[in-house]
Amino acid sequence: MTDRAVSEVIGFVLVFSLVLSSVSVVYVVGFGGLQDARDAEQLTNAERAFDVLADNMDDIHRDNAPNRATEFKLYDARIDVGDPVTFNVTVDNGTGTQSFSVDARPVVYAPTTGETTLRYLNGAVFRTGGSGSVLLNEPRFLFRESGGLRTAAFPLIETRPDGVNAIGGSTTVLIRADLARAELLGSLPDAAGRYDVTFRVETAAARAPTWERFLEAELNDAYGDADRCTVSGGTVECAFETDRLYVSATRIDVAIDS
Repeated sequence: MTDRAVSEVIGFVLVFSLVLSSVSVVYVVGFGGLQDARDAEQLTNAERAFDVLADNMDDIHRDNAPNRATEFKLYDARIDVGDPVTFNVTVDNGTGTQSFSVDARPVVYAPTTGETTLRYLNGAVFRTGGSGSVLLNEPRFLFRESGGLRTAAFPLIETRPDGVNAIGGSTTVLIRADLARAELLGSLPDAAGRYDVTFRVETAAARAPTWERFLEAELNDAYGDADRCTVSGGTVECAFETDRLYVSATRIDVAIDS
């Protein structure tokens, strides 16, 4: 073989190797980009479904609808009913204390890949990932001051599992919610002096700061009370004064069907 022929063969091999390497790089980078785009789209779709779920739960809680159903499309993901979160309201009325407590189980969406999760709890929708937790929907607690009179209301939604409470994979699931019971736990009208109230949320440490920021902002906006809330691990505690206090609980049974 002549030197020229050898050079042509070597040149062809080098060019072919370069083309093959370029194709491999484009494939790897392109595939990763497509995967990221697909994951982002699926998370966005799940967020929309959780927004619908929150509205449906609100229909049951506020309007006494007997039941509602919300459809979810899963793609390599899991949806289940998570560990309980405790809400507690303790009030000192001057002669003694009263305490009202509810344990709620969140509805949780978790993709197989990635660390971002979504969860519905007590009217709120949380998105939790590596950078922390944010509120996509806020709970419907009420803090208001008018004419010097303060009002606080805690409408608590007690979701609990009923039947199948976890499904995973790539499929379509239906979350069924049925009204089990609605009751007024406590109603404290105007008194000679303001009530001392402590509101406590016992949740996961990853979401406790989000609860604290939300409650602190709500109390500050309504009453001008700053630094009323503290966080310790997964426990958030807020202490404030009010003239009127209302605590209600709506128990909703949740089942997940495929």
